[in-house]
Amino acid sequence: MTVFLTLSLLTLCYVIRVRPFVEKKDNIIEMVNESTVWIATNICFCFINPANKPYFIEVMGYVFVTVCAINIIFNLAIVVIDTIYVIKNSYQAYKAERE
Repeated sequence: MTVFLTLSLLTLCYVIRVRPFVEKKDNIIEMVNESTVWIATNICFCFINPANKPYFIEVMGYVFVTVCAINIIFNLAIVVIDTIYVIKNSYQAYKAERE
């Protein structure tokens, strides 16, 4: 799991520094996704530590689910906004073509 945590952090640093995608939006999406992976991996360490009390592990489970849900909502919002934008532009192009 430590290897996964390190790779996730390195990928996040790479995306922040290099910005490999052409569009700014794609770089932001990748940064949010990599941040989520890194945070979720850190939370997983709480589950495997036998010294943690069951209540703490339960709370961290809810935190884990919340972090994943926020990421899903963020990505779905991007898809919905992009879809609305494409539909709007297509309609405007269709309307201009008819005139």
